[in-house]
Amino acid sequence: MKKGRHHSLATRLKMSLDRQGANHPLYGKHWSEETRAKIVKALTGRIGKRGPQNPLFGRHLSIETRKKLSECRSGEKSPRYGKPMHENARKALLKSHLGKHDSKETLEKRSKSLRAAFLNPEIRKKRSLAVIGPKNPNWKGGKNFEPYAPEFNIVLKKQIRLRDKYSCRLCNLPENSHAHPVHHIDYDKKNNLEENLITLCPNCHSLTNAHREQWTNFFQGVLK
Repeated sequence: MKKGRHHSLATRLKMSLDRQGANHPLYGKHWSEETRAKIVKALTGRIGKRGPQNPLFGRHLSIETRKKLSECRSGEKSPRYGKPMHENARKALLKSHLGKHDSKETLEKRSKSLRAAFLNPEIRKKRSLAVIGPKNPNWKGGKNFEPYAPEFNIVLKKQIRLRDKYSCRLCNLPENSHAHPVHHIDYDKKNNLEENLITLCPNCHSLTNAHREQWTNFFQGVLK
């Protein structure tokens, strides 16, 4: 094929199918120990180079290139799409990480880097702007800014907290000097039926900002 030309998607698919399983020229064959040793020797020093020794040192992919690389391997285009990891592979991966810990030097470097980023006002502002409004993965069209219904008042909240024995229904933490929040299970601020309200401590209440469908199903089961 001439330089600069590419196979079509249909052609690539046909080529892939023609070389799968028993059709592959190496099907059922295994490299000898001698061949493996030669391959390792040939690759030694060429893979895993860091710093100035790496041929890509100092180079950076453009935003456009990064976007193209991401899109060509996203969703159904990913070679792992729809293929769950085999149980043996999961166990092997878990085993390879057991007992391994970052060195003290690595932890100190990471801590120093995070502190510097946290104290830098420009970085903090940039991170904040990156997750504001519709950019936030938990954005629900501004639903959190909707006003509560008039019946969701102090009397109703106290009634719910009394029913729940003034304790969080998730972690069982009792109230102290401050009253626990009352959470709307289906996240509808206008649905103030008792079966849609539940007492949560501030920490547990903050957890419900994500995975809303799962929390709704969970708390509905708690009140049954």
